[in-house]
Amino acid sequence: MVSNRLLGQVGAAFFVLGALAGIAVAEDEAFRPMSVHQPDVRLGEVVFTLIGQVTNTPPDQSAQYGYLTGIAGLDHLFASPTEDETSAFFTFYTEATTVAVRHNGPMTIVEREGTTTVYYNAVPHASFADPDSFRDGQAVLVMTLKQQVILDSVATAFSVVVGNNVTANDSFEKDGRTWILARRHDNFRWALTGRQNATPPPSGHFAAYVVKVQGD
Repeated sequence: MVSNRLLGQVGAAFFVLGALAGIAVAEDEAFRPMSVHQPDVRLGEVVFTLIGQVTNTPPDQSAQYGYLTGIAGLDHLFASPTEDETSAFFTFYTEATTVAVRHNGPMTIVEREGTTTVYYNAVPHASFADPDSFRDGQAVLVMTLKQQVILDSVATAFSVVVGNNVTANDSFEKDGRTWILARRHDNFRWALTGRQNATPPPSGHFAAYVVKVQGD
């Protein structure tokens, strides 16, 4: 008799726990987007391409800003056939601080750390005449960065390698779908090439492609 009563109590407990778990799952599903799309990129593949400018403020600050020209799996990145900063839906802004400067003949090697933020703006209006316009919009991706800049004083050119780690993201609505560009802890590697400007501002012009090197 005792054994049957005990079994009945255990069964009732499991029933209650199962019901509570079902409620929790239902509530979680109620607040979860039905379908969130993300660029489907394998490690080592290009996920973004971009164009930008840089303005360096002595002694140690660097602002790097521009617009995305390509996002893997996402179409219609411009609001008009004039595909430039004024019509780009996605822009970026980097705030970086110089932590080391070294010299090797005609080359100067600069190391910086900071943050890069990607913005989505449903009504594009960025302009290189106003660098702050590139950070006017919905912040959809925030990444910490470490970069090494190699300046060639003879060729007045520079190349940059940037490592980015995603620290925050936000979904956005575009073309009738909900999107995220990456997940927290994803890592990206930038390969950037540019030329210094003899009469700043800006301090230089550049273009880059971004490769996914680690996923969450």
